[in-house]
Order: sequence, then C-alpha cells, then structure tokens
Amino acid sequence: MKGNEGTRKAWAKGLGLACLLVVAAALRLQHIKADPPVLLPTISGSAGIYFDEGIYCHNARNKILFGRWITDEWNPVVYNAPLTLVYFLAFKMFGISILTVKALSVLMGLAGILFFALGTRAYLNSARSLGIAALFALDFYGVMYNRIGLLENFSSLCFLASFFLFVRARGRLGPVFFLGMTTAVAVLSKYLFAYFLISTALAVAYEAWRRSDRRLLLSFLAGGLAVGLPWFFGIYLAFRPTFGKIGAGWGILSLPRSVGQAWSNLVHNPLPRYLQLAPAAAFFLILFGGLVLLKLVRPKRVPLEPVDVFVLFWIIGGVLSMGLLNYRPLRYYVPLLPALFLAGSLLLRDRDAVRREARSFWLLTLVPAALLFPVLRMMTSRPSAFFTFPPGLRALIYLSLAGTILYLTLRKGSRRPVLEVVLAGLMLAGPLFLYERHFFRAPTYDLERASRFLQTLPPGSVVMGQEAPRLTLGTPFRSLLAYENWFNDRDPFTRFKPTHLIVLDRFGDAEAGWIRRRFPEKAARLEPVRKFKVWDTTMTLYRVPD
Repeated sequence: MKGNEGTRKAWAKGLGLACLLVVAAALRLQHIKADPPVLLPTISGSAGIYFDEGIYCHNARNKILFGRWITDEWNPVVYNAPLTLVYFLAFKMFGISILTVKALSVLMGLAGILFFALGTRAYLNSARSLGIAALFALDFYGVMYNRIGLLENFSSLCFLASFFLFVRARGRLGPVFFLGMTTAVAVLSKYLFAYFLISTALAVAYEAWRRSDRRLLLSFLAGGLAVGLPWFFGIYLAFRPTFGKIGAGWGILSLPRSVGQAWSNLVHNPLPRYLQLAPAAAFFLILFGGLVLLKLVRPKRVPLEPVDVFVLFWIIGGVLSMGLLNYRPLRYYVPLLPALFLAGSLLLRDRDAVRREARSFWLLTLVPAALLFPVLRMMTSRPSAFFTFPPGLRALIYLSLAGTILYLTLRKGSRRPVLEVVLAGLMLAGPLFLYERHFFRAPTYDLERASRFLQTLPPGSVVMGQEAPRLTLGTPFRSLLAYENWFNDRDPFTRFKPTHLIVLDRFGDAEAGWIRRRFPEKAARLEPVRKFKVWDTTMTLYRVPD
C-alpha cells in the first residue's frame, strides 16, 4: 500500500509539472510567425528583437545551401559555436525556415523551465516548487523572448542547467565537473556573460569551504577547462583576427569611454525600467536582498547556504556587467530573469526564518529597497511601463505585494497554503494580461510579409543589410550582414556584389548613412523597390544597379 501511495504521489508531481510545460508551450507557440509585440522594442529601444534571430544561424544555413560554413566576415561560430552546430542539425532534419529557428528557442525555454522546477525541488516541496516555476514559466518576458531565435535563450538554458547541477551535486565530484562544463558553455554562448563563470566559481568555492573539500573546486575548474581548452585551440586561435575585429567593433558600440561614463551607466541602469513589466520579480529582488543581509548579520541563526551565494552572485554579476555598458537592450537581461524568480524560491524556503527574525529582516530590507528605489518610484509615478497595466490590475499587483509581506509574517497554519494560491494567481494576472492584450489579441505579421516579398526576388539575388539574414532565411538567396567598423564594411559592393540592399529607416538613418558616407557613388544609384512596415518605422528595399 505504501508503495502504491508513493507511486501516486510521484505521478501527481510529474503530472503537475507536465501540465505546466504544456501550458508554457501553448503560450509560446501561439501565432508562432507573428512579430514580437511593439511593447518590447519600445521599452528596450533596440530593433535586435526583430532581426537578430536570423544572424546566429548564418553559418549553418550557408553550409546547407552553399556548401561552405563561412561565406563572408560575419561568422557566428566565434560568437557561439555550440549553437551553430545545433542549428545545422535542426536545419538538416527539419529544413531551413524561421519555424525551425523559433521551435528550437521554444524547446530551449521549456528545457530551462524543467531545470528550474527540478532544481527548486531540492529545497522546496513539490507544490511550492511548481508554484514558483509557474511564475517563471508564464512571465511575459520569458514567454515572448522564448519565441524568438535569440542567442540569449541558449545562454539562459545553460544558466539554468548549471543551477540544477549545483543544487543537485550535494558534494559529489561528478556533477560538479559537469557544472564546470555547463558554466563554460554558458560563458562561451555570449562572452558578455563571463560574470557567470566568476559567480559560479565563487559559489563552488564557498561550498568547498563549507565541506572542507577543495576537490569540489578543482573538479569544477577541470570541467571548465574540458570545454574551454578545445574552444581556445579550435575556435579562438583559428579565428584570432576575427576576434580582434569584432572586439574592436563591439567596444565602439558598448564599452564606456571613461570611469565617469561607466559610473553614469551604472547609476542609470535600465533594469528598474525593464522590471516594470515584471513587478513580482522586482519585489523578489528587493526581499532577497534583505534576506541575504539578514544571513550576513545573523549567520548562526540564519546560515548562508551555498545556493544563496550562487543566486546572489548571479544577480550581482548580471546587474553590474550589463549596467556598465553603453548598449544594454532588454534581451541582454533575459538570462538574469531566472535568478530573480530563484530568489523568490529562496524566500519561500526561508519564510519561517524571516518570520522569526522579522524585525531585523524588515529593517535590513530597507537597504535594497533604497538601492532599488527607482523600481518602486516607477510603480507609482509616470512615465513608466508599469502604467501599461490598467488601474484595476495595478491595484491587484499592489495587493499581491502587500500579500507577500503578510505571507512572510504569518505563523504556520492553515491559512498559508490558501494565501500561497491567492498570491500566485494575483502575480500571474499581470503577465497573462500583457500576453493577451499586447500579443494574442491582435498579432502583426510585418516580418512575415517582408520575407514573402523577398522570396519573389530574381534567382541568384544577394541581399545586403542588417535585416537581410532574418528576411531571407527561408529563401535560396545569399544574405550579407554588413556593419561599419565591425564586419563586411570594406567595399562590400565590389567583394560580394549584392543585388539588393535593405535598411531600417530609424535611429537617425544610421544604417543607410554609413553606406552613403563610405560609398557615395553606389548610394546615389540605389533604386528604391519597396517599403515594409515594422515597429514604429519602415524598412526600405533597394535594388543595387550593376
């Protein structure tokens, strides 16, 4: 009988998680070819959400269509070699299309949710683990970005796989070795995320110190080297000049020019602005800051656990690393979002300790609340994306935040489970409203229309432009991504002989501007073919005369 009861409980746990994954998949797959909601590029100020999903599969597409991995200076292998291989295998099996790219991203998102849920079960019961996983899985940013073939989705999956291995290792050397491997892959998926290697290494070092077992740190480093050394000899040394050029180009775009500018960037970090559409995550961040301070002040009464260190340095690293940059669109912060919901899971785990030390906890929470005051200010005053929510829903969000405070102060009893369900429902109301109002109700297909038109170009066409890889993805034509001071900017008209040019008519006409400045004779002869609507602007397709 006990065996049957255990089996039923296991089935119930698995069924709940399976249902969550089905719901998460359904939301992500709706209107799969539709444009991202205008709300996202508006809050981010970047058009990359529209076009970048075509650039990272460039090599894989080239190999299948033209028999060569590298056809020009844009070489995604140096940005993310594992993802290039994944795209190649997917294109081989399912064909080259935007559907294949998007389906891969959705699968990565679902795998990340699975790692999140299974990892939090290491310290939460199944119901609470499922509840916090639901908040993460149905978050508006997560749902929307998982639909798009962006590199950050792969990075987020690696981050969450690392979290799962960290909490499940329990001092075993084998899982820690694989943790080193997944952490290295996470960093190599986007070099901006080097902070994750440092943060994870610090967490492993803390775990090794607590267990008096330095082998844990050595095993982690060995796993990192098992990935890093092949990359160094096989990718970095093979494409060293390319790394030098893209490093210089990226530096012009993103790196601050002085200490003063770096400080200004950090002070004006856009994270508070981005969190206005994820208020639950914002509140988790503030409360988690108070919890960490409590553990530092009262280490004997509320000990600092290794997973606390893991999540803490993940958050600190992400906030500082992205905050220092000149260019930090919303998608750069996507791998940080899981950590904010994991912070919420740790609050759930330590709710009784918070109640016992309530006075100290709430006093200490004033520190992160002051540091993150812009988050709270934007929730109460315009202009702010928070006011995208209608008044009634804003009231429910405020109520959920107040309810969270109440939950952390209640003693154990029958009311807690009921309050947990109510709070989860209130917190889900916001992201589901954004999904329905800004995406599901009235999807747009501007990119799909432009892509279909480009399919009608003459045989042998070569399309140049930052938008070209995305819009020509499902065509047999070559695409050429050209960016000044970065790649393919040295006389691309002579070297690659593009037949068409497509540019985004935004950002001060920057894309067409450098072409007019560098190649005035060619620019003067460009023949407009058609304009396509996208975001709050247009794209213009030109024919390049022979």
